[in-house]
Amino acid sequence: MRRRLSIGLGIIAFAAVLQACGVKPAPQESCNFVQNSEQQRVSWGAQVPVVFLISSYVPPEYRNSFDPSEYYEAIRIAANVWNEAIGREVLRIGGVTDQLPNHGRDQVNLISFDFDWNGSRIEQARTTINWVGSRIYEADIHINVRDFKFFGGDNPRENEIDMVSLMIHEFGHALGLKHIEETQSVMQPTLASASRYLPQNAFRRELGEVDLRSIRCEY
Repeated sequence: MRRRLSIGLGIIAFAAVLQACGVKPAPQESCNFVQNSEQQRVSWGAQVPVVFLISSYVPPEYRNSFDPSEYYEAIRIAANVWNEAIGREVLRIGGVTDQLPNHGRDQVNLISFDFDWNGSRIEQARTTINWVGSRIYEADIHINVRDFKFFGGDNPRENEIDMVSLMIHEFGHALGLKHIEETQSVMQPTLASASRYLPQNAFRRELGEVDLRSIRCEY
């Protein structure tokens, strides 16, 4: 089975292309992972580390007001949260590219800043994964910089989203996890922005017990 799944903070979309299948494997416990039609967990399996590139592309009209390098360290920190929890490198930031955001299948795992957002205004980001059988072969993370502002360090800015917290969530999707409706999970569907009175509410950087149990099912 070849499938494509787009996951973001607020909306989930599915599409599938059917191809010839052999003997059906036994169903697995979901462990909060996306599952294929045979109820197997969808993941990268042994094909790790998953290498992501960060797109440095900024449209000319935004180059004086947006600097993507502000977020590079936050993205690396978020990847290492999962690596440390699993005890080995499953996510690697391979570097920066000037490649434009791409929503298609190109065999490149890309993190991009989208100024021309094509989804819902309530989505802070969206992760798209493609798989065959139960193995993911590509993941793309798109960050909605049209409708949201983000801070990249430890000092919250009012009405902005913590990039580390956001990317921990999106990397969870990239590894195969789906949304979890639990208050102690980094995979909750929504992420708060920093407020004037409760700026620390913007931070959601620690994996909960449910996240640790889930990810260790596969990695």
